Amino acid sequence: MRVGPATIGLALINVAVFVALATDSGLDDVLGLGRGWSEVLDRPWTLLSVAFTGTHLLHVALAVGVILLAGGALERRLGSLHLIGIYVASGVGGSVAMATAASAGVDTSEISLGASAAFLGLVGALAALPMEGAMARLNLPKVAVVVAGLNLVLPLLGWGDWTSSVAHLAGLAIGATWILIRSSRPSSGPG
Repeated sequence: MRVGPATIGLALINVAVFVALATDSGLDDVLGLGRGWSEVLDRPWTLLSVAFTGTHLLHVALAVGVILLAGGALERRLGSLHLIGIYVASGVGGSVAMATAASAGVDTSEISLGASAAFLGLVGALAALPMEGAMARLNLPKVAVVVAGLNLVLPLLGWGDWTSSVAHLAGLAIGATWILIRSSRPSSGPG
């Protein structure tokens, strides 16, 4: 399995930011998404920076794993620019959804950190692509539906929060939409 430079770059950025956050707790306030639009507008870079953060080793390992698997497959099929575009658009879109939910009064009591919306955008994009061979056996559309369902059910059960779920669902939807828009246009190959 060949992993391209954009895939490696995204994974390394996530690891580097995790190490930086682990060694300097003040970075949470610099990189983390605020608790609504009033805070986000004071620090607009956080709409993107949060897409490279993670505070728990398990979350960062999951992010890096998804980036390597889904990102690698997307980069091979679509090229580096599409992979980066999907990741950034899904991350920023998840941040917009989260800031909007928080401003509307949906529960959030702390600054948000986590790359989930961005890496779930990769899952949504991959699920929207026609698959062949081993990738077809993974049945990624079903995986995406399960992830979406969990993001709707878990907050009802008291696990997780609605603002994170809104960001996760936005990331999935943006990734899938990227592919649907791309597939409706004539293609000149990867890139």
